[in-house]
Amino acid sequence: MGYAARVILLVAAALAYDPIPAAVGVSVSATGLDRLGGAIADVMPESFAIGSLGGELVCDEADPSATLTFAVEALDVLIHIDEITLVPSNDRIDVAMYGAIDSTETTLTASGSCPPLTDLLEECTVELGTTPIEAHFGLALTLTDGVVDATVDELTVTLGAIGNPVGGCTVASAIGTLLGQNPLALTALLQAQIDPALADLGPTIETSVEDGLAGLVIDTSFALGTASVGLSLEPTKIDIDEDGLTLVLGATVTQDGASDCVPAGEPPSSVTTLPVLDGNGPGDLDYDVAAVVSKAFVDQLLFAVYSAGGLCIDAGALGGLTLDTSLLGGAFGDDWNALFPVPQPVGLFVAPVAPPTIRFEEDGPPIRLDLNGLGLHSYSAVEGRESRIFSIAMEGEVGVSLDYAAGMLTPVLDIDPAKLDMQEMDHELIGPGFADGLSELLPTILGAALPADLLPSFALPSYNGIGVEAIWTLPAAGGEWLGVWVTLDTDDVTPIQLPGCEGGSIGCDGASTPDLDLETALGCSSEDGGCGDALGCASTDSGCGGGGCSTVPVRPVMFGLAMAGALWRRRRADA
Repeated sequence: MGYAARVILLVAAALAYDPIPAAVGVSVSATGLDRLGGAIADVMPESFAIGSLGGELVCDEADPSATLTFAVEALDVLIHIDEITLVPSNDRIDVAMYGAIDSTETTLTASGSCPPLTDLLEECTVELGTTPIEAHFGLALTLTDGVVDATVDELTVTLGAIGNPVGGCTVASAIGTLLGQNPLALTALLQAQIDPALADLGPTIETSVEDGLAGLVIDTSFALGTASVGLSLEPTKIDIDEDGLTLVLGATVTQDGASDCVPAGEPPSSVTTLPVLDGNGPGDLDYDVAAVVSKAFVDQLLFAVYSAGGLCIDAGALGGLTLDTSLLGGAFGDDWNALFPVPQPVGLFVAPVAPPTIRFEEDGPPIRLDLNGLGLHSYSAVEGRESRIFSIAMEGEVGVSLDYAAGMLTPVLDIDPAKLDMQEMDHELIGPGFADGLSELLPTILGAALPADLLPSFALPSYNGIGVEAIWTLPAAGGEWLGVWVTLDTDDVTPIQLPGCEGGSIGCDGASTPDLDLETALGCSSEDGGCGDALGCASTDSGCGGGGCSTVPVRPVMFGLAMAGALWRRRRADA
């Protein structure tokens, strides 16, 4: 068997690895949720559009000539969020929003007759004044087959009293008289139209949260020669309480094919205990978001790479080049050059005798790969016979730093030859001391033996531009876990867009007449001459007959409210 075959022979076998229910933990503290509240105030939609409206209003069914034609130009309803609070409790996050709405100015034109107003040819301004708005909803997170489902429930929106939105015309005076009788009249009408518009907010938030958390799910594999190692990470548990939100991810490692270049062994333990994640990291470090990774999980992944032959490499063929003895003369000295006066092919192979393991440290690189017997062997032809020129047993550590960029945490190898101890073995053909010449080659050799995808990158979830302000990597739970502790950057959030609606007829739902019982909404009715018991309109015994609702001309008021009501009715544009 040639020396190249020594490190590539594979046994057609697959090792069974126990799943790790708690391999990674992600925590958003109560403080982090509080900061997210301020950020989500910027994420909330800034406006929604209502398209141009138009139609006819029959003021008197007995008189076909008593008809008004009107048109309202498009406008934007503007949303101003002053404060958002996120309060975690049992299994849910309660969200409260406080702010105001107003609108851009637009134009209403009306022509026709609506007794007692006749021969109208009106052009009015329409602009919604600043109106307080308050909204509450609950956000629940559940797991379904390893996928996080976000559900927004109990969305309630409350509006303050709305002032007269119409100005500069007779219709404005009629509406002003109406609001004097019932200040909440327009609020009741607008509430019915705002609620469906903001109902889009729930599904939009659900989708945004689910998309952000989807970045935590990993399902990947990488080839190691003719073997492969697979890794999957998915949520296994969600906890929400007064300390915040904790999401636990389980890991499953798979291995297809085993190499005979390493001794057989048993995978390491899969038992882990998640550290306490309550907003206080090591050394009383306050964090907004934290992610912790277990040593058991990383050790299991390293064992799979080792067992599959991922650390058995032909170092002499790095970069596709063929290594010959002349290229190593400068590293190994005179004995080497005397043994090979004429250049000839040489093999330089890495073959470990034990899997590497992981350590988490506070000082220096946070991750240390302990190399527990990494062998370096050289073969070449001497006097026409394949011979082992030398073997070196290496032990020590390789540092791994974590670089953060564009939402990804990426491990970067830090190979320091001074941290590696090399013991010379099997070197009858050359004298001692040759290992010293390997120092300059070690970063190249180990960089190939420990490929870049040996330790996977992790995506930190983001939500509409909410990113990372500062990040620390520190061990937790006595070094059994490595924590990535984060404070949030909320300067570049992107507002959610609501679809708005288009006009074309009275109201955005396409109806030809307003589907509004205006008199009931006002608390007045035509049957009792404009005086009812609802919404502050008193009974006859209370003196309504001499004033109150009965003094307001019903038809002009209906027209004015129809204009306002039509302005806020909506439908989704046809897809």
